[in-house]
Amino acid sequence: YHILLTVILWGTTVVLALSAPSLGDVLNLVGCATGTMISFILPGLFAFQLEGFSWTAFWLLVVGGTVGIMGTYFSFLHLFHPTRQS
Repeated sequence: YHILLTVILWGTTVVLALSAPSLGDVLNLVGCATGTMISFILPGLFAFQLEGFSWTAFWLLVVGGTVGIMGTYFSFLHLFHPTRQS
């Protein structure tokens, strides 16, 4: 199981690295995917775990999840279909 997971992760990383037009696009994707997770999702989940339900934690999860999903989606689009700059 461990070897299969390692090979899948390595292969995915190699394919993304070879298909990326620039390092900036890759960093954009990583920033959108992980930045919203660290800034919005995890604090909301920790608040739910420590304090129980609160509207602040709920809206933090909803807004952060929406922004994270949209940002990651558009980063993927830009990574595989880059816009032409003239």
